[in-house]
Amino acid sequence: PSDTGLSVELVQKTADFDEYEIIESEEYKAIFEELELLVRTGDLEFLIQLIQTQPLFVDGLLLLSDAYRMQSTGDAGEIVERSLYILERILPTGLDFSNGRCRFRYSHPDNRKLHLCLFRQVQFTMKKGCWRVSLQLAKTLLALDPENDPLGARLFIDFLALQSESFEDFDKLWMQLKRNCPLGHFPGWFF
Repeated sequence: PSDTGLSVELVQKTADFDEYEIIESEEYKAIFEELELLVRTGDLEFLIQLIQTQPLFVDGLLLLSDAYRMQSTGDAGEIVERSLYILERILPTGLDFSNGRCRFRYSHPDNRKLHLCLFRQVQFTMKKGCWRVSLQLAKTLLALDPENDPLGARLFIDFLALQSESFEDFDKLWMQLKRNCPLGHFPGWFF
Protein backbone atom coordinates (compact mmCIF):
# COMPACT_ATOMS: atom_id res chain seq x y z
CA PRO A 1 0.00 0.00 0.00
CA SER A 2 1.04 3.56 -0.66
CA ASP A 3 0.87 6.53 1.70
CA THR A 4 -2.80 6.88 0.70
CA GLY A 5 -3.70 3.57 2.34
CA LEU A 6 -4.88 2.29 -1.03
CA SER A 7 -3.23 0.11 -3.64
CA VAL A 8 -4.22 -1.50 -6.93
CA GLU A 9 -3.69 -5.09 -7.93
CA LEU A 10 -4.18 -6.84 -11.25
CA VAL A 11 -6.86 -9.50 -10.80
CA GLN A 12 -7.21 -10.90 -14.30
CA LYS A 13 -5.39 -10.31 -17.56
CA THR A 14 -7.05 -11.46 -20.77
CA ALA A 15 -6.62 -10.67 -24.45
CA ASP A 16 -9.59 -8.28 -24.29
CA PHE A 17 -9.00 -6.44 -21.02
CA ASP A 18 -7.12 -6.22 -17.74
CA GLU A 19 -9.21 -6.26 -14.57
CA TYR A 20 -7.99 -4.39 -11.49
CA GLU A 21 -9.16 -3.98 -7.91
CA ILE A 22 -8.45 -1.21 -5.45
CA ILE A 23 -7.32 -2.64 -2.12
CA GLU A 24 -7.76 -0.76 1.16
CA SER A 25 -5.17 -1.16 3.91
CA GLU A 26 -6.24 -2.00 7.46
CA GLU A 27 -5.48 1.58 8.52
CA TYR A 28 -7.75 2.91 5.76
CA LYS A 29 -10.55 0.57 6.87
CA ALA A 30 -10.18 1.80 10.46
CA ILE A 31 -10.51 5.41 9.29
CA PHE A 32 -13.58 4.41 7.27
CA GLU A 33 -15.18 2.97 10.41
CA GLU A 34 -14.51 6.30 12.14
CA LEU A 35 -16.13 8.06 9.18
CA GLU A 36 -19.24 5.90 9.54
CA LEU A 37 -19.56 7.06 13.17
CA LEU A 38 -19.14 10.69 12.10
CA VAL A 39 -21.87 10.34 9.48
CA ARG A 40 -24.30 9.17 12.14
CA THR A 41 -23.67 12.32 14.17
CA GLY A 42 -24.33 14.53 11.15
CA ASP A 43 -21.77 17.10 12.30
CA LEU A 44 -19.81 18.58 9.40
CA GLU A 45 -17.09 19.97 11.70
CA PHE A 46 -16.04 16.47 12.76
CA LEU A 47 -15.77 15.49 9.09
CA ILE A 48 -13.60 18.53 8.35
CA GLN A 49 -11.36 17.66 11.30
CA LEU A 50 -11.05 14.08 10.02
CA ILE A 51 -10.03 15.34 6.58
CA GLN A 52 -7.48 17.70 8.14
CA THR A 53 -5.87 14.81 10.01
CA GLN A 54 -6.23 12.36 7.08
CA PRO A 55 -5.88 14.47 3.91
CA LEU A 56 -5.53 11.42 1.62
CA PHE A 57 -8.74 9.74 2.78
CA VAL A 58 -10.75 9.56 -0.47
CA ASP A 59 -14.06 8.41 1.03
CA GLY A 60 -14.03 11.33 3.48
CA LEU A 61 -13.20 13.76 0.69
CA LEU A 62 -16.13 12.48 -1.38
CA LEU A 63 -18.46 12.88 1.57
CA LEU A 64 -17.18 16.40 2.24
CA SER A 65 -17.64 17.23 -1.43
CA ASP A 66 -21.27 16.11 -1.20
CA ALA A 67 -21.82 18.26 1.88
CA TYR A 68 -20.32 21.29 0.13
CA ARG A 69 -22.32 20.59 -3.03
CA MET A 70 -25.55 20.60 -1.02
CA GLN A 71 -24.54 23.97 0.45
CA SER A 72 -23.76 25.30 -3.05
CA THR A 73 -20.13 25.85 -2.17
CA GLY A 74 -17.68 26.07 -5.06
CA ASP A 75 -15.12 23.94 -3.24
CA ALA A 76 -17.01 20.70 -3.99
CA GLY A 77 -15.51 20.32 -7.47
CA GLU A 78 -11.99 21.00 -6.22
CA ILE A 79 -12.36 18.33 -3.57
CA VAL A 80 -13.42 15.79 -6.21
CA GLU A 81 -10.39 16.77 -8.31
CA ARG A 82 -8.21 16.17 -5.27
CA SER A 83 -9.80 12.74 -4.78
CA LEU A 84 -9.14 11.84 -8.40
CA TYR A 85 -5.53 12.94 -8.03
CA ILE A 86 -5.10 10.70 -4.97
CA LEU A 87 -6.59 7.74 -6.82
CA GLU A 88 -4.40 8.49 -9.84
CA ARG A 89 -1.33 8.22 -7.60
CA ILE A 90 -2.09 4.59 -6.75
CA LEU A 91 -2.64 3.45 -10.34
CA PRO A 92 0.14 1.42 -11.94
CA THR A 93 2.47 3.36 -14.21
CA GLY A 94 1.45 3.13 -17.83
CA LEU A 95 -2.19 2.30 -17.12
CA ASP A 96 -4.12 3.82 -20.04
CA PHE A 97 -7.86 4.33 -19.66
CA SER A 98 -8.24 5.69 -23.19
CA ASN A 99 -7.82 2.28 -24.82
CA GLY A 100 -10.88 0.87 -23.01
CA ARG A 101 -9.01 -2.20 -21.78
CA CYS A 102 -8.89 -1.38 -18.05
CA ARG A 103 -11.71 -2.72 -15.93
CA PHE A 104 -12.47 -1.70 -12.37
CA ARG A 105 -15.66 -3.65 -11.64
CA TYR A 106 -18.22 -1.78 -9.56
CA SER A 107 -19.15 -5.05 -7.86
CA HIS A 108 -15.88 -4.82 -5.91
CA PRO A 109 -16.79 -2.28 -3.18
CA ASP A 110 -13.38 -0.63 -2.99
CA ASN A 111 -13.54 0.22 -6.72
CA ARG A 112 -16.66 2.31 -6.21
CA LYS A 113 -14.68 5.32 -5.04
CA LEU A 114 -13.08 5.56 -8.50
CA HIS A 115 -16.48 5.33 -10.21
CA LEU A 116 -17.96 7.98 -7.92
CA CYS A 117 -15.03 10.35 -8.41
CA LEU A 118 -15.32 10.14 -12.18
CA PHE A 119 -19.11 10.50 -12.10
CA ARG A 120 -18.94 13.59 -9.92
CA GLN A 121 -16.18 15.07 -12.03
CA VAL A 122 -18.40 14.60 -15.10
CA GLN A 123 -21.16 16.48 -13.27
CA PHE A 124 -18.88 19.38 -12.32
CA THR A 125 -17.34 19.71 -15.78
CA MET A 126 -20.82 19.65 -17.33
CA LYS A 127 -21.87 22.53 -15.08
CA LYS A 128 -18.89 24.49 -16.38
CA GLY A 129 -19.82 23.71 -19.99
CA CYS A 130 -16.62 21.74 -20.62
CA TRP A 131 -18.32 19.28 -22.93
CA ARG A 132 -15.25 17.57 -24.40
CA VAL A 133 -13.70 17.00 -21.00
CA SER A 134 -17.03 15.69 -19.72
CA LEU A 135 -17.30 13.35 -22.70
CA GLN A 136 -13.82 11.92 -22.15
CA LEU A 137 -14.52 11.40 -18.45
CA ALA A 138 -17.87 9.75 -19.24
CA LYS A 139 -16.21 7.42 -21.77
CA THR A 140 -13.65 6.49 -19.13
CA LEU A 141 -16.43 5.89 -16.59
CA LEU A 142 -18.26 3.65 -19.04
CA ALA A 143 -15.06 1.75 -19.88
CA LEU A 144 -14.46 0.87 -16.20
CA ASP A 145 -17.44 -1.52 -16.20
CA PRO A 146 -19.18 -1.39 -19.59
CA GLU A 147 -21.28 -4.54 -19.17
CA ASN A 148 -23.03 -3.23 -16.06
CA ASP A 149 -22.68 0.57 -16.44
CA PRO A 150 -23.61 0.99 -12.76
CA LEU A 151 -23.82 4.80 -12.77
CA GLY A 152 -25.66 5.07 -16.08
CA ALA A 153 -23.01 6.71 -18.26
CA ARG A 154 -24.92 5.55 -21.35
CA LEU A 155 -27.81 7.76 -20.31
CA PHE A 156 -25.85 10.99 -20.74
CA ILE A 157 -22.91 10.15 -22.97
CA ASP A 158 -24.97 10.78 -26.12
CA PHE A 159 -25.79 14.29 -24.92
CA LEU A 160 -22.13 14.98 -24.21
CA ALA A 161 -21.02 13.69 -27.62
CA LEU A 162 -23.51 15.97 -29.36
CA GLN A 163 -22.74 18.99 -27.17
CA SER A 164 -19.01 18.62 -27.80
CA GLU A 165 -19.66 18.12 -31.52
CA SER A 166 -17.79 14.82 -31.40
CA PHE A 167 -19.95 13.20 -34.03
CA GLU A 168 -17.40 10.47 -34.76
CA ASP A 169 -17.48 9.44 -31.09
CA PHE A 170 -21.26 9.60 -31.19
CA ASP A 171 -21.41 7.25 -34.20
CA LYS A 172 -18.91 4.86 -32.64
CA LEU A 173 -20.82 4.76 -29.35
CA TRP A 174 -24.10 4.32 -31.24
CA MET A 175 -22.76 1.26 -33.09
CA GLN A 176 -21.45 -0.22 -29.85
CA LEU A 177 -24.75 0.36 -28.10
CA LYS A 178 -26.81 -1.13 -30.92
CA ARG A 179 -24.76 -4.33 -30.73
CA ASN A 180 -24.83 -4.72 -26.96
CA CYS A 181 -28.04 -3.24 -25.54
CA PRO A 182 -31.75 -3.01 -26.29
CA LEU A 183 -32.39 0.57 -27.38
CA GLY A 184 -35.69 0.82 -25.53
CA HIS A 185 -33.71 1.18 -22.30
CA PHE A 186 -31.99 4.35 -23.52
CA PRO A 187 -34.55 6.90 -24.69
CA GLY A 188 -31.98 9.54 -25.61
CA TRP A 189 -30.18 7.16 -27.97
CA PHE A 190 -33.43 5.89 -29.41
CA PHE A 191 -34.51 9.45 -30.22
